[in-house]
Amino acid sequence: MERAHVEGALRDGITEADIAPIAAMIDAVLSLPGEHPSEMWRRYVAIVLHGLRAHPDQRPLPGPGDVPRPPG
Repeated sequence: MERAHVEGALRDGITEADIAPIAAMIDAVLSLPGEHPSEMWRRYVAIVLHGLRAHPDQRPLPGPGDVPRPPG
């Protein structure tokens, strides 16, 4: 993670503490009734990975307990 931060590949604010909850969210997809977990998890991993990547003009992540506010 440190290298990804230094290289600018990982968005600011992501820490080691974020990884376990993210993994748990992906794991929860495998438990969805009626879904095809062998395919669905790939979609959600791609979405999560996109969100972890640094992009120009990203807003700061909310801190623990912060509630995101709508833009405007």
